[in-house]
Amino acid sequence: MNTKAIVTVDYGKCSPAERANLIYSNYATFEVIIECFKEDLINDIESEQQYIKRQSMGDLGVRVQSSGIHSDPTLCHASNLMILDKMISDENLTEDELAELLDCDNLVYRYRTLYLMKKDYRRFKLQLGKLNPEDRMIMIPFLNKEKDYIQLSDELSITIESMRKKVYRIRKSMITELSHNLMGALGGEGL
Repeated sequence: MNTKAIVTVDYGKCSPAERANLIYSNYATFEVIIECFKEDLINDIESEQQYIKRQSMGDLGVRVQSSGIHSDPTLCHASNLMILDKMISDENLTEDELAELLDCDNLVYRYRTLYLMKKDYRRFKLQLGKLNPEDRMIMIPFLNKEKDYIQLSDELSITIESMRKKVYRIRKSMITELSHNLMGALGGEGL
C-alpha cells in the first residue's frame, strides 16, 4: 500500500496522537498527500454526479436535444470541475450544502477527513514555528528529508547518538503538545 493510502484510509478515525505521528512521519510529502486526496474526492464526486445524471436519463444514458440549442459539454465539464474544486476547498460548508453536494455518506466522511487533514497540518506547521531557532534548524531539514542524523550531527559537532536523542526529545515534545492541541480543538478523537 502506498504512503498516501496508508495516511488517508483511516485518518479521520485516528486519535490526535496517531494523526500527529502520521503528519510527522510524512511531513515532506503531506501537502501533496492532501492535494491528491482532494483530487480523488473531486473525481469521485464527479463520477457520482454523472452516475446520478445517467440514472435520471433512463437506461440508454442519452438525452436527445430537440430545442435546437447547441451545448458545449467540454465547457460545461470544465466549469463544473472548477465549481466543485472551489466548493471542496471551502472549509466552511454548512451541513445542508454538504448534503446537497455529497449525496453519499462515504463522500461526506472523506470531505470531513480532508478538512481535518488540512487543519491538523496547519497546526503542525504552527507547532514547528514555535520551536526555538536551534531546534527548528534541526527539525525542518530533518522532516523534509533534506538532512539525516549524520549531516545534522556534523553541523552541530555532536555525536550521531546525541543527535538522535535530541531529535527524539524534540519530536516527543512536539507530538505531545500537538496531540493535546488537536484533542482540545475537536473535543476528542477524530471524525
